[in-house]
Amino acid sequence: MANRADRAVFVFPDARSAVAVAGGTMARVVEEGGTSTLITALPLSAGELDALARLTGGDHVVAAGPSDVVDVAESRAATVLIAPGIATPAASAVARAAGDAALLLGVPLYRVTDAADPDGSDPDAGPPARRIDIGLQRDAKLDALAVLGGATAATTAAAGATTESFDRVEERTSGPSAATRRAASVTETGTLGNRLGTAALAFVIGAVYGAIGTVAHTISVSIAGIDIPIGLILSVIAVVSLLVGLRLVIHDKLVVGACAVGVIGIVALFTLPSAGGSVLIPQGIASVIWTVTPAFTAALVLAWPSLPPRAERQHRATA
Repeated sequence: MANRADRAVFVFPDARSAVAVAGGTMARVVEEGGTSTLITALPLSAGELDALARLTGGDHVVAAGPSDVVDVAESRAATVLIAPGIATPAASAVARAAGDAALLLGVPLYRVTDAADPDGSDPDAGPPARRIDIGLQRDAKLDALAVLGGATAATTAAAGATTESFDRVEERTSGPSAATRRAASVTETGTLGNRLGTAALAFVIGAVYGAIGTVAHTISVSIAGIDIPIGLILSVIAVVSLLVGLRLVIHDKLVVGACAVGVIGIVALFTLPSAGGSVLIPQGIASVIWTVTPAFTAALVLAWPSLPPRAERQHRATA
């Protein structure tokens, strides 16, 4: 944890244990001008919320599951996430959720030092990464804890201490996390049926863009005696923006390829003379540019490699 955490998110199974082992830190972050968000799995009564608000400023969210933890942490733009260090099934679940959020968002993750050893004196574990002096916030913490039901047997030592300690979690030792799967899903487009339907729609859109561009690319405007190919310029910008935008947003080469086929196919079709002998793409430099640009752009966009999700890149950079 940095010397000052401007935006800290605390993930605990319940507010009682959170206040007991990290309530002073919540209050100190707020007093120093930052924001403290507490995420729990259990709702609180109005009186309990009021007591908690004195520490966090009222930012408390009830999360139904790990994915909600990620959503809330992302919306709060957290720079630090802190999970419990008490070995209970509920604490383990929310600790994993906090780890998922930290991995996805690329923010530091801290674990509360075991409440049974609040001073971090375990010689094998080494010193805590950060020890927060909460002497000025201790009374407010104890007052809030009294409203919430008091400290449990596992948190009694930590509740009465004048410091709160946190260890930096450097590595994830478990298998693929929910956040990793979620980050990867950004580049997925769902079932095959959905992909084919989207590709068909993209083909139609590409054909429409190609038809409009073919008709409009010959339009020019004379300014000070100079002919400006405004139709060609706008047509090229529209098609390039369409193909590049689809690749950036959807990430599915099948969809982008279908759109490109629609554009290129309609342009190729209009190069042929109609039954009456008219030609929509006459010979000339403008027509050459309009004929080549969609194909060149499609080849470039489809050949461009897919980048890993943002969170994964940040995780690799810090590994």
